[in-house]
Amino acid sequence: MANNELSGPITSILLARRLARRKDRRFTYRFVFLAETIGAIAYLHKTGAQLKENMHAGYVVTCTGLPEKFTYQKSRDGDTAADIAAQHALATLDAAYDVRDFQPAGSDERQYCSPGFNLPVGSLMRGPYHIYPEYHTSDDNLDLLSVDALVGCVDAYEAICDTLERNRRYETLNLHCEPFLSKHDLYPSVDAATQRQRIQAMLWILNQSDSTNDLIAISRRSGIDLELLSEQAHLLEQGGLLRCLD
Repeated sequence: MANNELSGPITSILLARRLARRKDRRFTYRFVFLAETIGAIAYLHKTGAQLKENMHAGYVVTCTGLPEKFTYQKSRDGDTAADIAAQHALATLDAAYDVRDFQPAGSDERQYCSPGFNLPVGSLMRGPYHIYPEYHTSDDNLDLLSVDALVGCVDAYEAICDTLERNRRYETLNLHCEPFLSKHDLYPSVDAATQRQRIQAMLWILNQSDSTNDLIAISRRSGIDLELLSEQAHLLEQGGLLRCLD
């Protein structure tokens, strides 16, 4: 079963290689290869308490090899960090995608999302189980897989990781009105017009960082790219105007 079984490990290995080359990660990443159902149950028996305490976001990587649009299946709660990051990342890609609610009859996300654990685990697929006609037949073979589809899924998962890395919550240290940015060497002294988007990003961050809004929420409301917001938040933090809460 090439798409149903083989595509997930291939995607995971390629993603792991990319992430291992990075030196600026704030998260650690764990890649787990298990037999479906019984393997996940045994793994949760050993590590479930640790995962509940430490997991920020997780994904079941399966069915990633067909030249179909992306399908993201939400976690049981539907609004976890995993769900928010995946949907934000997909919206930035030049590719079609669907989002569907959690189903208790899918892959191993149903184990991770069982009530006793209720972990933030979703799944990004490309040719989901149960839907493509070759599913659970001998026709689900290597001829069915698309290299471009697999690489596209690796790219999408990497974009999700980038989103998780950049998304943070801040609290402004200047609660009453906006600060004088020039005093903190944060306002351009020459040709401010060309820096308008950067200035707007800083003002949005300062206004919305009340300890409840993360950068994704600010990006959605302002329409400003998450990468730019992340860069400006770092500068504001260095300038003594923000405190990072994550």
